[in-house]
Amino acid sequence: MPDLTVIPAIQTMTSRQIAELTDKRHDHVMRDIRNMLALLHGESSVPRFGDTLMAIIKRLQELENKQFIIPTTLSGALRLAAEQIEQLQIQAKADAPKVEFAMAVRNMQGACKLGDFGKVIGVGRNTLFRWLREDEILMGDNMPYQKHVDSGLFVVSEQTPFIDRDGKAHPTFTTYITGKGQVVIEKKYHNKAGD
Repeated sequence: MPDLTVIPAIQTMTSRQIAELTDKRHDHVMRDIRNMLALLHGESSVPRFGDTLMAIIKRLQELENKQFIIPTTLSGALRLAAEQIEQLQIQAKADAPKVEFAMAVRNMQGACKLGDFGKVIGVGRNTLFRWLREDEILMGDNMPYQKHVDSGLFVVSEQTPFIDRDGKAHPTFTTYITGKGQVVIEKKYHNKAGD
């Protein structure tokens, strides 16, 4: 008797999964399913959802190719567990530098200037600011949107006012990125910064 038995995956999808897969509203998917069932029972004409049907067929084929390995003996279960532990250890080793960076930064008490942080992750100041504006994290004046301040990613500090030629004082502000913000932003732009 073999230690492990390979069992094909159950080939099903919920209507909500179909809606998500095809970027359609759930009520529209339900309508299409009813139309398809009616067609199968000879109660309707040909439905008009070819694109949806192709996406569903592709996803079902992916599900058909999935297989689950179920141990049938204690030794088979132990071997499967050992293989999974080994895979997790390999992944943990690969993730170690990222985890170390995240823990070190997240525990920082202070914050650093956003431009300086750009240098740390290997991106020029102007490039980082441009990306943050494009992704609507910073406004046009390089100030963070309030929701990102509220979530603890940034702090804004008022600086010495700028005095113009007429002697009029204008407030100035500097954006700082927190330890939490550094983790989030580094993760968001990690692949982009390496390009």
